[in-house]
Amino acid sequence: MRMEGGCLCGKTRYVIDGEPLWAGDCYCRDCQKESGGGHLTGLAVPAEAISLSGPVRTYTAPGGSGTMIDRSFCGECGSTLMSHPHVMGDARIVRAGTLDDPSTIEVGMAVFCTRAQHWDQPVGTRTQFDEMPPLG
Repeated sequence: MRMEGGCLCGKTRYVIDGEPLWAGDCYCRDCQKESGGGHLTGLAVPAEAISLSGPVRTYTAPGGSGTMIDRSFCGECGSTLMSHPHVMGDARIVRAGTLDDPSTIEVGMAVFCTRAQHWDQPVGTRTQFDEMPPLG
């Protein structure tokens, strides 16, 4: 599967050549703050499946697990494109909304549901986890 996407201004682009490992919604406070909404929808992709071009900057900070997360965003418009939670090995979490065609994504789970805001609750038949499920 080939997917393409990019930032709001169009100066930073990426191509994914490969199948996503999974797609999900995260309701943790970091994702709420990053997205400016109640949750963030992302898809996990092996790092080697992604090629990125354009002005990219990275912000690194500890995540809920205590391990570092690198968040990569366009150096021009600031749109976050993907992150690398170090706890997840070589997987990158691509922001589903930055795909050129996000309608192809099937969200299968929601994590940190206990932290969801009353105005943005997890819905649907996807698997819901109160916190982050065990990795592996």
